[in-house]
Amino acid sequence: MACHVEVHTRSRVKNEEATPETDASEAPKSSIDAENAAAIALLRSWREQDATDDPEEIRKAEQELEEFKRNINANRAATDDRPISP
Repeated sequence: MACHVEVHTRSRVKNEEATPETDASEAPKSSIDAENAAAIALLRSWREQDATDDPEEIRKAEQELEEFKRNINANRAATDDRPISP
């Protein structure tokens, strides 16, 4: 199940606008050491590999995300915890 979730958290849409929260290129270069630079490069490569502009793939990924949110909230409700996702 963890692999299933990881795949969907990495899914991206092509031509997505980068923001400082999602793109480390906004960080000052001096603060990125070699290990962090390698991790950033790996994450960027995953984002590029997973990018799609296929409307059916996007719809499916959005549907799976909504199902995940429902399931995680149902689990939290069963344990009397506050929902995570609206």
